[in-house]
Amino acid sequence: MNFKRASRFRILLAGIAHNLTSFSAIFGIQNIQNQTVEQWRKIKNSRKEEEKRVFNLMIRRNCGLPDNIVKELEIWEQLFHEEVHGSKLSFFSEMRNWIVKKEFLSVGPLPKEDSMAMYMNRSCEIGWLLVRLMPYIQPDEDVFGDIWKDKYRTLDDSFRYMQQGLEKLGKKIGEAFIKFVDDKFKFRSPFYYFEADGTG
Repeated sequence: MNFKRASRFRILLAGIAHNLTSFSAIFGIQNIQNQTVEQWRKIKNSRKEEEKRVFNLMIRRNCGLPDNIVKELEIWEQLFHEEVHGSKLSFFSEMRNWIVKKEFLSVGPLPKEDSMAMYMNRSCEIGWLLVRLMPYIQPDEDVFGDIWKDKYRTLDDSFRYMQQGLEKLGKKIGEAFIKFVDDKFKFRSPFYYFEADGTG
């Protein structure tokens, strides 16, 4: 699973669900005239600028979260970046085990507690963002019904419980991620699909 891509897309979707942007702005496809190389270059640049703007409002410097929370979320984002671009986290973890702990160097992946814990924690965080966005696929208010809402709340509580576990272990990301979800993945009520235009 590409956690970086998954986290980015969920954060951008949350920006749409807050009406900070729109699908067409995120994909850079407003006012497409013709399919020239220059037009596609403009689309790419437009998309990058919009993504940067939304990320600044959702998770970076202009998001309104406390500085210590933003700092932890920056580290969280950087983890994904380092792993996607050259598997640097995995590489340095394996090298540390080989050089410092004098473990045998494996040519294939081995189940190790550190890497499994990292994977499970990141999976839960990405999963929680997805769960918070699920009501947005309803075409109208309360289409999924009360039974679904009860199951939704149980699942949401379960992800919170996982993050609270990290917090109890003294991991700063636990507190930071809970604050991030509570502030940035809390949507208007009732929450169901609307055509976002980016007007806020």
